[in-house]
Amino acid sequence: MKVLLIAIFVSVIGYAQIQSDYDKSIDFASYKTYSFEGWEKIATRD
Repeated sequence: MKVLLIAIFVSVIGYAQIQSDYDKSIDFASYKTYSFEGWEKIATRD
């Protein structure tokens, strides 16, 4: 039963697609960003 559930889960993940798009003519320098307390404590690597 576990093998069947794992097989279904893997097949569903393989089927999912994520797409994004944006208007390349927009000047993003005019947008502002904000930070909420606690978020600056999270360190990420680029």
